[in-house]
Amino acid sequence: MSPSSTPDPLVESPRPAWDDAAFEAQIERDLPRNYAAHFAHGMLGMTGFRLVFAPTFVPAYLFALTQSTLVVGIGASLLYLGTMLSPIAGAARLERSTQVRPSAFVIGGLMCLQILLLALSGFFLRGAVQVFAALVLIFAIGFFTGAQRVAFQALFGKVIPLARRGRLQGWRNVCGGGLAAVTSYAAGRLLIGEGGGDDGYSMVFLLSFVLTALGLAALIVMREPHTPARAGPDTLLARIRRMPGMVRSDPNYQTFLLIQSLTMASRLAAPFYILFAGQAHGLDGKTVGLLSFAFLGADMIANAIWGQLGDRHGFRAPLIASLSLSVMATVVLLSSDDLAWLFVAFLGLGGASSGYLMSSLLIVLEFGPREDLPMRLAISTTVEGALATLSPLAGGALMLWAGYPAIFGISLVFAAAALAVTIFRFRDPRRLRI
Repeated sequence: MSPSSTPDPLVESPRPAWDDAAFEAQIERDLPRNYAAHFAHGMLGMTGFRLVFAPTFVPAYLFALTQSTLVVGIGASLLYLGTMLSPIAGAARLERSTQVRPSAFVIGGLMCLQILLLALSGFFLRGAVQVFAALVLIFAIGFFTGAQRVAFQALFGKVIPLARRGRLQGWRNVCGGGLAAVTSYAAGRLLIGEGGGDDGYSMVFLLSFVLTALGLAALIVMREPHTPARAGPDTLLARIRRMPGMVRSDPNYQTFLLIQSLTMASRLAAPFYILFAGQAHGLDGKTVGLLSFAFLGADMIANAIWGQLGDRHGFRAPLIASLSLSVMATVVLLSSDDLAWLFVAFLGLGGASSGYLMSSLLIVLEFGPREDLPMRLAISTTVEGALATLSPLAGGALMLWAGYPAIFGISLVFAAAALAVTIFRFRDPRRLRI
């Protein structure tokens, strides 16, 4: 062999070119299997997830322990503080990996463990120690949820083609929302009951753990190809320094982050919806179960509509519709404390929440190149988490000072501002790519 043909061990060999056609062929070949796996995960796992994140059971549990609206606000803030702190590190890990699923399993398993510990703390602890443990575990649930959201959405965006995402997200949320609605109503009536005891809430959290774990297990059958392109071996600090440039390079993405911020600011009233209802009708299992059924039942009904609308017209359309519904539901909530009207308001709030969640998760998948997806997801999740952390704290303090009408009125202003920005400034990224 001539010297010119001898490879230099000190020089890194170039990576072979990635075959995009082969990658897309594998995505299509494995689509039925992956579609079914994501459907099962959404139906079971998201049902358990909803029982913890719906603005009913956890706020009612904290209020039952402390009788303090401020502690309820602190609990909501800790939940979202966790979601703010973990996404960037999670995204950096994903960018160094050729596959997402292994990380998704680890992060999802750790999140499930925190829900189990929350249930066990309610069974075995009492007094101030129980409250402290609940707040710590709520923060931990948020922490692993933030990283999990990046991992699972990156996985979803990788193995489910753009044209199928809305329908899959919609129908799995229909089934999961229906299961969550029935489960929440039964849990309120049978597990919590008239007394609203601590062990009843712990049973709800234990049920949430079982469902979430089953949903996570459903992804075992999924097949994921190796990533065709990935970022270089930057440090975490280098990735963080790159984030402002990613945001500045796309004015439409900046507008989307503004919409997310305003929407999250409008959530300052969310932990207090159920307390407002309880003020007039009692915070027993019947009330909590009925209004949880309304909130999660609307999630079930609306998701099929949001998914079809998004697939056909882009996800700007359901974003506008869900923000409009949020404004109308808050007006209803301000208008009457009659139980029938509260049921209607919770229906509207549940439908609006599901529409915003679907739209915000799927819109971010449509910005920029595929290799930057984990970091974009991290940026959006961090922005949402920052506002969602501050909002309930401000809401709790405002509740003590000015009461329910003021906090619901301010929420209404932020939701209306988010709606105006979406209508007049935001352009659907799918339309821009055509």
